[in-house]
Amino acid sequence: MLGKNQQGALRKVYLTIVRGHIERTFENGEKEEYSFVEGNIERVHYKDRTFKGESVRYWYVDLRDGEELYSVGLPLYSGTLRSLVLCLADDKELQRGTPVRIEPYEKEGFTKVVVYTNGVKRDWATKELPPVESVQVGSKIVKDESKRDAFIEQLLKDIQERLQGAGVGSQE
Repeated sequence: MLGKNQQGALRKVYLTIVRGHIERTFENGEKEEYSFVEGNIERVHYKDRTFKGESVRYWYVDLRDGEELYSVGLPLYSGTLRSLVLCLADDKELQRGTPVRIEPYEKEGFTKVVVYTNGVKRDWATKELPPVESVQVGSKIVKDESKRDAFIEQLLKDIQERLQGAGVGSQE
């Protein structure tokens, strides 16, 4: 279920996490904010999308609550996605049908999440992430998070295998 402002039965609801809340955007551009989303986890999958001419990988966590399917989508580079994934990876018993609750909040200008599985508040599976490196591109020094992204994607793939069985679908 979604916290606050819950509407009638829907087939699939796409959600994102921004500014400390769950957000749903309607076709007319109107937005609704929710304090949490919960349901039984069904799958984790990705879809490559194009923004401003660049390909961006979006990962989705699908949660089912009765007839409603909530698909929470975040880009790979999102710190919120990283936190969500690290919390899900903390549950070594996570499997399809496990109750999951995602509660975002904002602290010091950053969106963070509290994740519960089977009613248990989860911590990060590890606090030691691959370091962010600095690389030179032309005359500029830029941050390279590719090793960190690869680590998070591997955790996502491990979670996929537990939810759907090894080698079963990764892309929508």
